[in-house]
Amino acid sequence: DEHGAQSDFSSSKTIIITGNSAPNKPATPSGPISGKPGIPYSYSSSAIDPDGDNIYYLFDWGDGTTSGWKGPFGSGSTIIESHTWANRGTYAIRVKAIDDPNGDGDLSDGTESVYSDSLPISMPKNKNNILRNMMFEWLESHVLMVKEIVVLFFDSFNA
Repeated sequence: DEHGAQSDFSSSKTIIITGNSAPNKPATPSGPISGKPGIPYSYSSSAIDPDGDNIYYLFDWGDGTTSGWKGPFGSGSTIIESHTWANRGTYAIRVKAIDDPNGDGDLSDGTESVYSDSLPISMPKNKNNILRNMMFEWLESHVLMVKEIVVLFFDSFNA
């Protein structure tokens, strides 16, 4: 420089630049597999970020809507989100994660995971169908006894 100072370039410096790794595939959502439209149901999932970054989650509710990115959560933390389905039908819930490598809440520099495996659910839970199926299963397993009851019943009218 202009003061006569010199730099020593004889020693080298190593700079390691690492890329940002995506969070691992989130766990399959956990929660009720049947219910009724118009009632909120809660589902949970979690994921681990190999870099230890905070994670945001997005639930795909299978009805054309998502939760939007929810977070931040620490790596490995469990998230619980609720959803209300408006219509009867069968849906598949899945979730994905994105990390926030700078911890600044700006997800544009984050890396997304793949979607979790889906959790199939059915709306509505029809109690009448369940009861009817149980009754038919019982009748099928006790067919001989039912036949004897029917014969005794009709014999009592013919006597």
